[in-house]
Amino acid sequence: MILALLAALGVGWWMWKKGELGRFDINDLAIAGFAIVGLILTVKGNEVAGPTMLIGAAIWFARTYAPGGSKRPHPMGRDEALRILELGPNPDAAAIRDAHRRLVARVHPDRGGSAELAAQVNRARDILLSRAN
Repeated sequence: MILALLAALGVGWWMWKKGELGRFDINDLAIAGFAIVGLILTVKGNEVAGPTMLIGAAIWFARTYAPGGSKRPHPMGRDEALRILELGPNPDAAAIRDAHRRLVARVHPDRGGSAELAAQVNRARDILLSRAN
């Protein structure tokens, strides 16, 4: 039991250091619980259910978080890009670049923001600039 708790704490610490703890949703937590129960059953000597649960959880996590998995960002539309950059309906390229500079200064990881927010702002800029030219 203590081994399972230490393993869970180790994984949590590792994910926190990587900055991926915020990506979890309720399904991720359910599968993590499934994996913990599988680990406990394995430690207690259940040779069928425990490893099966662990393997199932590992496969689910691998498919979900692999490159191209279901956690990749959804495609962003023009309206969402305008909302993210706080722009009106028909901005020119200079307004897009100014809004991008202003927002990146606020959400950049070096200034206390997150890499995900900075990437979202960059993606919004790219979408609007590709359609402005």
